[in-house]
Formats: sequence, C-alpha cells, structure tokens
Amino acid sequence: MRGKIGNDKSSRGYCGWHTTWCGQIVYLRSKVEYIVARLLDFHKIDYLTECKIYEIDGIKYKPDFFIFNKNKKLIRIIEVKYTNNEKIDYLKKFKRFFNNIDISYMILTGYHTKLIQKKYYLKDEINDWCLISATIQHDMRGIKNPHYGMCHSEYTKEKIGSKTKERFSTKQFKQRHHLSMKNWMNSERKEHLSKIKTGVPTRLVDRHEIKTKCLFCGCNIDGVEWYKDNILMKKEIKKFCSKSCSCKYTRQYEINNKKEEQIHLIIEYVTIYKKYPNRKQFHDYCKENNIPCDIRSTFGTHTKFIKYMEDLNMGRLLSIKKIKNEDVYDIKTHKNHNFFANDILVHNCGK
Repeated sequence: MRGKIGNDKSSRGYCGWHTTWCGQIVYLRSKVEYIVARLLDFHKIDYLTECKIYEIDGIKYKPDFFIFNKNKKLIRIIEVKYTNNEKIDYLKKFKRFFNNIDISYMILTGYHTKLIQKKYYLKDEINDWCLISATIQHDMRGIKNPHYGMCHSEYTKEKIGSKTKERFSTKQFKQRHHLSMKNWMNSERKEHLSKIKTGVPTRLVDRHEIKTKCLFCGCNIDGVEWYKDNILMKKEIKKFCSKSCSCKYTRQYEINNKKEEQIHLIIEYVTIYKKYPNRKQFHDYCKENNIPCDIRSTFGTHTKFIKYMEDLNMGRLLSIKKIKNEDVYDIKTHKNHNFFANDILVHNCGK
C-alpha cells in the first residue's frame, strides 16, 4: 500500500478492531471503513461487519457493513470502494439481488468518505487509528481473514500456484521476500512464538478504562485502551459526551474561523483605504475576497464589529495630514535600547 505509515508496507491496508457506539466489537479492514463506522456511530445506527456470505450468480460475496433496525432486522447493506468504476461494477452484480429480498444496497466511494471526514472533523481520529494500526501485529486467522468461509475454485488455485512459481523464479523477488520475512520476524515476535512453543501462557489483551474530558463542556467521558504485552494496541476515546456538545463545538469552531477571517479582512481594508468600511462596503469587500460576510453570527451587528476593532486597535484613525519637516531626536539607552516614558515602555533602534 503506497504511502502507508509504519514498517508494514503490505497491500493489506490499515485494519484493526473497533468498538461501536453500543459496545459491539467489529473488525475493520481499511481507513475508509473506519470513516464509515464512525459515521454510523455518530448517528447511533446498529451495524456489524462481514457477518454473512451470499452466493450470487455463482459468486460468493461478503459485504462490508450490515445495517439493522431497532427490531434487529437487516435493512441495508453498505459496501465501501475507492473508485466510481468499482461502484458501478458492484451495483451491476449485486443490487438487483438485494432489492429482490427487500434489502437496500448502497455503495460509498472515496469521494463520499472524504466528505464525511471533512463534515465530522475526523482527521485527527483517523490519523490516531492509522498510527495504532501500523503498530499492531495483525492476526488474520479465522474469521478475521476476509476469505474466511470462502473456498477457492480449482481454476483459482491453479492460477495462484502458477503466479507464485513465476514470481519466485526471479532473483529480485526472492531477495525482497527474504528481506520482508527478516523484518517481520523481530525480537518481540520471536519471544512470543517461543512462549507458544514451550507452552508458556500469554495474555492476549489487557483492557484499561480511562477518563477523558469533553472538548466542549469539560465533563468526564469513559474511554478504553487495549494493551498486548504492555504495548498499546488500540485506543477508543470519545471527544464529546453527547451529540449536542459535538454540534455546539463544531458550530463554535466555524464561527471562530469566520471571525478571524473577518478581522484580518477589515485590517487589510483599513490599511488600504485608511478608514473603517460601512456595512455595504464591508459586504462587497468580503465578496471580492470570497470570505463569509455574515456578521450576525460572529459579532452581532456591524456597529459592534467596528467597536470591537476600535478597542482592539486602542483608538480610531480619524485622518492623516502631512506637516512640514522638523528636526526629531532619538534617545539611546545602554544595552537594551528601551525605557519607560509616562509609564509606557518605548523602544528605539539603538543606532
């Protein structure tokens, strides 16, 4: 997988366990699946991942997400793909089958996951999940294997065998494979395998409950960390105690950004035109610079906005007049080149 963080550069992608909003533990196989899972958690929708295999026109198919209603009835299938071409291909193959059994079938692509990430401010959460995933020793045995319960046809087995022989016939591939196995078999894995062979019991996962603060109201939130051999494997921490706090925080974040942009814009206007704009002038100037001109949500009224800027600048610029040339004097002080004049700290260049 290109651009993947950590030592593991396989094409498997980021994967790991995830605890849903209702406490159900599911296994996710990619970053985009994690984004969809967080969206479902945000709206408190019951779901499982890869819990059933369908045989459709001779093809065994295991969907990504199974959505259930309050009565635990399956009502929707969600598949996550990266490109629009994959989406079209899957819709042609499987949509009619699920519609015939009264199950809604939906495909989300990379375009949708980017919108979800932006709307719900998931960038930091995704990066944390990827960092944890990059440090996990992934166990792909049993139900965690994406091909669990799905047998290859004789034709597929023959094709895999011939492709493997073809690759191992080159010296370059043999060297890459040897180096990959050498990097994988680190000291921790060797110790873990030796314990298994000698029959020494090893505890797979230690669960630790932690307390965090809500980013908006500051109240306590319960979080969970999982450790394996004293190594952090996964962290489940909520940033907000409720949906209300999340919405208020997001709204306040947007207002603060808008407020900052408006302040920078009016400073630029005063620098150019040497005066404060009226309401219409500021509205037009905002449009020219593609900046939100809604002052009600940030300052309340235009008058309050101007007063805020006057207080910020410690006075209002009334006029600029040219006067005749006169001699001026510079006071030089030793070392620091600053001094107090009428209880105000002033500074000179020292030259």
